[in-house]
Amino acid sequence: MTKPRVVLSLAAASALALLVLTACTPEKVEVTPSVTPTAAPTTGGFDPYAQTLSWSKCASLECADVQVPLDWGNPGGEQITLKINKVAATGDKKGSLLINPGGPGGSGLDFTDYFSQSAGDDLLAAYDIIGFDPRGVGTSTPVDCGDADTVNAFIVEDYPPRDGGRR
Repeated sequence: MTKPRVVLSLAAASALALLVLTACTPEKVEVTPSVTPTAAPTTGGFDPYAQTLSWSKCASLECADVQVPLDWGNPGGEQITLKINKVAATGDKKGSLLINPGGPGGSGLDFTDYFSQSAGDDLLAAYDIIGFDPRGVGTSTPVDCGDADTVNAFIVEDYPPRDGGRR
């Protein structure tokens, strides 16, 4: 028994391809936040939201340091420095886009230039692209989480392993 062959005309194949492509392409819609953000309450004399950044040239990008609380539960406590960089908007700036390559341990500074090479012209015209090294990563302030025993006791449920580490 032979299998039936399906033959599409060029017009039908083109129409089908167009239908599939338009179904998978999201509509470009500008989104405006509906709520005005407010600064978190601070204790002590440091307000992380009130600082003015001093941008300087670094290779093909601009770079700055941001002071942030080590513990956002205590914003007036110990401060650390996060390194950030940006590709400035090329047109009528509408805002900033903060990018994060994920992690753990991924450098956002390295990701900024890469991202800007693949972003579309519309996005690059309207938004500063901002990357950062999270706390404890790359050029940002290192974070000391304790010695190996302290970290393992916090992370590993069965520490020390009851089975001697055999699986």
